[in-house]
Amino acid sequence: MRYALRAGVRSELGLLEYTYPGTMLAIVEGQEELLAKLGPAVGEVRRMGVCERCGEPTENRLCAACTLLAKLERL
Repeated sequence: MRYALRAGVRSELGLLEYTYPGTMLAIVEGQEELLAKLGPAVGEVRRMGVCERCGEPTENRLCAACTLLAKLERL
């Protein structure tokens, strides 16, 4: 269940992409267009990177799931 939400979203996006080719590209382009319009209004726009531990997208060194797991491992 570690990646249940991510897996579900990934699965649904894959189904949408299969049914309507170009869906994922349209989502990315739409996000870039929105950030270009809102960037100055909302301050500095942070770019996504990847988690050092699992490779999932994140704005930080570790994603939220890996940060939580690291905290739990220290207990």
